[in-house]
Amino acid sequence: KVFDLLTDTRLPEVFAVGRLDRNTSGILILTNDGELANRLMHPKRAVEKGYQITVDQPVPASRLEAMAQPQYVDDDYLIPESLAFADFKDRKRLILSIHSGQNRIVRRMLTKWGYRVKNLDRISYAGLGKNSLKPAQWRHLKKREVNMLKNKAGL
Repeated sequence: KVFDLLTDTRLPEVFAVGRLDRNTSGILILTNDGELANRLMHPKRAVEKGYQITVDQPVPASRLEAMAQPQYVDDDYLIPESLAFADFKDRKRLILSIHSGQNRIVRRMLTKWGYRVKNLDRISYAGLGKNSLKPAQWRHLKKREVNMLKNKAGL
C-alpha cells in the first residue's frame, strides 16, 4: 500500500528501509539506494527505532521499570534503550526506544507482560522523526538527513 502513494513513474526503483506490519503506523524511509537500505536494516548497525504505544490497561510505574530492563521475549533478547510514559497521567500510553529489528518484537514484549497493544506508531527511525507528517503524507529528506543516515550506515 505504501508504494501505491508513489504515482510518479519517473522515479527510480525504491526500497523500504525496515518494515511496518499492517497494524502499525508511522515513519517508513524509502530510498533508491539499496546499499543504504540494507545497511540501515542490518542487525549489526543497531539502528534506533522509537514507538508510541497505547495498551489496553494502565501500566503501574513499578511494572514499567521492570519492562524497561533487558529481557527475553520468546527466544529473542531485547534491551530497551528507554521506556517511559508518554504522559504520566495516562499510563496506557508509552514511548519505547529500541535497537532491535526482530519481527513484531514490541507487540511480543507487551504480550509477555500481559498487555494488548491497541495502537502502535513508529515515531522515529535512525534519528529521523515523523514530526508533523500525517498518515499517507511524505516528504523528501534534506541533504543533512541523508548524510546522517549514510553515517549511521557506515557509508
